[in-house]
Amino acid sequence: MLSVETLEEVLEEYVERVVPAMQQWNYHLLLAKGGPEYPHLPEQSLFTHVVNGVFGLARFVRFLSEQRVSISGLDE
Repeated sequence: MLSVETLEEVLEEYVERVVPAMQQWNYHLLLAKGGPEYPHLPEQSLFTHVVNGVFGLARFVRFLSEQRVSISGLDE
């Protein structure tokens, strides 16, 4: 089972390595939502979209770990 400590370590590495790489590759300039083709959606950069998803998933995994719910194959 993935521990909360391991999850924190993975998130720290994500922030240190992946976030700067996404900024270097201009993810903040690409739209994931919105734009002229989709005026009904609020505009959101790909960077924000991905980071929000990762941290939302991390909170869910943390909850599962705290509740001692085991997911087969889930590791760092």
